[in-house]
Amino acid sequence: SGQGWLRLRQKQARDFYNHHTVRCVIAGAILCDFLATVFQAEYLVHSSTPLAQFFNGIDIVLLIFFCCELLVNMLGHWTTPFGLPFVLHASNWFLLATLLFQLSGFFLPQLDAKYF
Repeated sequence: SGQGWLRLRQKQARDFYNHHTVRCVIAGAILCDFLATVFQAEYLVHSSTPLAQFFNGIDIVLLIFFCCELLVNMLGHWTTPFGLPFVLHASNWFLLATLLFQLSGFFLPQLDAKYF
């Protein structure tokens, strides 16, 4: 049945997301994002240089990675119509807010320069 298939996929997503290796890869991506932001701010990269294009590429790859992470997390932990237990964890709200800020900065660059 459809419900059984969904429950199976949710369990697989939850097991995958909670696996130690996956958590380490996520932590590594967070560290890469932090380091890229620090280097980008330190060198005050102008948008027309190859270095800026390199950092922009890193930003795009990490943004896609973090969006996929959120989707897998939601699939594995959104088990009720009200999103429980996903919505009960502050870290999920933090991840969602962070991604919304990153997406707004990516799609509205005039906001990125002014407010972020």
